[in-house]
Amino acid sequence: MHRIIFVAILAASFAQADSADDPNTLPTAKPIPGKNWIIPDISIKCVYVQSGTFLMGSAESGPNDEKPVHKVKISRGYWVGACEVTQVQWRALMGTNPSKYKGDELPVEMVSWYEVMEFCRKLTDRERQAGRLPEDHVYRLPTEAEWEYAARGGHRSRGFKYPGSDDPNEVAWHWPGSSDETHAVGTKRPNELGLYDMAGNVWEWCLDWYAPDYYARSPKEDPANRDYGEKKYRVCRGGSWGLYPTHLRSANRGGGTPTGRFYSYGFRVVLAHAID
Repeated sequence: MHRIIFVAILAASFAQADSADDPNTLPTAKPIPGKNWIIPDISIKCVYVQSGTFLMGSAESGPNDEKPVHKVKISRGYWVGACEVTQVQWRALMGTNPSKYKGDELPVEMVSWYEVMEFCRKLTDRERQAGRLPEDHVYRLPTEAEWEYAARGGHRSRGFKYPGSDDPNEVAWHWPGSSDETHAVGTKRPNELGLYDMAGNVWEWCLDWYAPDYYARSPKEDPANRDYGEKKYRVCRGGSWGLYPTHLRSANRGGGTPTGRFYSYGFRVVLAHAID
């Protein structure tokens, strides 16, 4: 009963946010550029992010891997999950629930980067067979640049320090205050695009390899680190329930071993052009 109420509330707020631009965006039979989208059966709500340019990184005192600040162009629009993938959504596609903190609307965790990639592959195959994939699109993890652009609010960015606010308590489950555990997705305030939990709750796997000096050499358009560096860690973004707010900034970078399973690591999907 609680899950039905939660899904109904989140779907209503999602539709309301979407209708600010176009009241006729939901529902659609397949993803349409410029409109939000809900993946049938597993109810993953996806927000359309327009292409644009932003300043990636941070000039503040802090980790050198956030420097230099550099202009990045995201040349094509894409859809990004409004929330982190939940345990009920993972179970619907994968048939398991490896999470330490159990609950249908809690983010799935204890999933490795490779297992998350398999989830994306299965989802892509299912949606392709159903005829719902736009041409040359797949479900995958966001690139690090796509993640940060969306976290900063995309073309609607208001320049907040954290995704959606200058006050981390408004938008993130973090330490202190998290009770040392994950929380139901979508229960904090969303950012400018209507994305929840881009800060805190669980770290989110990204597509790229992590390299601390990648920003000094990354492409200016659609960067995705597929081959540079030691290739030991995959990028993770957003921080988690167990960290102080300094780790929740939109610019903050992290990494994890791709075979590792951690109870503070989860993910969200994007629907975007395939990357070789």
